[in-house]
Amino acid sequence: MTPPELLHRFAEEAFRAGSPAVAGELLRMAARWPAPVPDPVATHADGLKLLAADRLADAEAAFVAAIRATADVPVWHEHLGVALARQGRFAEAAVSLRVALRLDPAPVATWQNLAQAYRDLKNLPAAELALREAVNRQPDSPDAAFSLVATLNDQKKYTDAESLSAQLTERFPDHPLAWSALGISRSMNGDHEAAIGPLERALALAPTAESHSNLAAVFGKLKRWADCERLAREAVRLNPDHAGGWANLGNCLRDQGNYTDAETALLRALTLNPNDPDAAGNLALTIATTGRHADALRHYDHSLALRPDHVEVRFNRSIAYLTLGDFARGWPEYEARLQTEQLKKSQREYPVPRWTGQPLAGKGILLVAEQGLGDGLQFLRYAEPLAKLGARVVVHPPAALVRLARTAPGVADVIDQPNAAVRVDFHCPLLSVPMGLKTTLDTLPSRVPYVTPPADAVAKWRERMKPVPGFKVGIVWQGNPEHAGDRWRSVLLSRFAPLAAVPGVTLCSVQKGHGSEQLKTCDFPVLDLGAELDGDLADTAGLFVNLDLVLGIDTAPLHLAGALGLPAWIALAFNNDWRWLRDRDDSPWYPTMRLFRQPALGDWNGVFARLADELRIATPRGN
Repeated sequence: MTPPELLHRFAEEAFRAGSPAVAGELLRMAARWPAPVPDPVATHADGLKLLAADRLADAEAAFVAAIRATADVPVWHEHLGVALARQGRFAEAAVSLRVALRLDPAPVATWQNLAQAYRDLKNLPAAELALREAVNRQPDSPDAAFSLVATLNDQKKYTDAESLSAQLTERFPDHPLAWSALGISRSMNGDHEAAIGPLERALALAPTAESHSNLAAVFGKLKRWADCERLAREAVRLNPDHAGGWANLGNCLRDQGNYTDAETALLRALTLNPNDPDAAGNLALTIATTGRHADALRHYDHSLALRPDHVEVRFNRSIAYLTLGDFARGWPEYEARLQTEQLKKSQREYPVPRWTGQPLAGKGILLVAEQGLGDGLQFLRYAEPLAKLGARVVVHPPAALVRLARTAPGVADVIDQPNAAVRVDFHCPLLSVPMGLKTTLDTLPSRVPYVTPPADAVAKWRERMKPVPGFKVGIVWQGNPEHAGDRWRSVLLSRFAPLAAVPGVTLCSVQKGHGSEQLKTCDFPVLDLGAELDGDLADTAGLFVNLDLVLGIDTAPLHLAGALGLPAWIALAFNNDWRWLRDRDDSPWYPTMRLFRQPALGDWNGVFARLADELRIATPRGN
């Protein structure tokens, strides 16, 4: 049988198997087939020499010439596939490797090469099937099994990967890669503590740069920064060209606030491995954390070009767009937040379609709160513009916001249980409404107040505050410690000492929960009202209208003051949250709010000195 005839036969089989693209490629190869060379064995041998010399195009030509003369030698097709893959022509490589396996399905190395071609094509299910075939054919060789574990993890089949890894440690107890595979699988499955033991075993068996770097990554996830940094530094000492070690060192340094050295390390990692989407994304995040969002976009773009489905990077890029005020690109990208690990598990299925901008006249829409209380307060304002489009707006807010939500313009009904029966035509996550309305800086709904405190709460707190003298300033210094950026936004109560020294000022704590314990050791006068608040924001709102000013860090009480249209001063970290934009001391979201920004990362001294100066001017005695 001539080579073109053989290729035609394979093409027919591929077409019957439902692979018309493969069939077409085989037919094109048959059509291009020239006359055979006189000595195909010698030509193939020449091709191997050219391949070893990295003369890939010449090697390809030699292999093709040999195959044209004798098409039924499987290893020649395999070598052609290798030459094609090394040129980045992965689809063609996969065709050649499949031909080789059709001729001889026994060689495990060919199955592994085919799996790698599929991985390069982002076809992970096909890569998994090829690797399973390799493992089944040679169960005593661990290499294919290790690749299969990595492929399972890449598909987020963490339980399967961990199970296979555990089997490998039993079959190959002295093989460091078996223990590494188990530790990595456990970590990727979220059990970082359980990953330490296997990775320490791998390190003991082979103290390489790779084993140090793997363990460093797990310690980083556990926020054991000293261990993480020690291991990552050892990894790059052992191998200065180990990209993973530099990446882990950079992430560790960033999370400790050493952004300059973190950026250097991550740039080194990316230089060593320009095709690592995680290194590019983490470099972008590090740059953005220093306030250079425009510079970060280039690296976010690079990361997503390499891995378009990387939701964490897409979400981070949306934050850069929104911080820069580019809402047109920011809102659509911000939808990626719903697929992040933080929010994905909390998503519910609804029997009605998701609203993304469809006409709302005569329709009902359920707005579902997400993330924190501050987000719920900020975006509750969107009930009114939706109502003006003719919608009947039903809101499902956090429990602490239920009473206040009933007072918001445009809200027709409020449900306080996730499974409450409600008749609507659409549902929408609250923070997705701006995308549906195509909100820009010029069109965002900025009218305040848009919530009203209950009369009984106002009266209660009016009586409570009557005996309190002076210019009453409600303060808050600590946010939710589980918030990703809390280490930068929260401060110690002691920071407020310069404000307590302003004549005529009475500081009134509205802090509840985390941070309130600092009142016990505070060495300046603070009236603790947080202990008297009942946890319902309607009660807090009743207090706020009886204060002269609300002042604090970026957390829910400041959003509440802004939504009430009350004077509010917010102390912002240099790497502030996206909603406060950049380089301005006012907020389009809250017209009565003033922004006091860190002049440099970590410089709270400057912020609180300025707050004290402004407070002296604002008090009646200052005036």
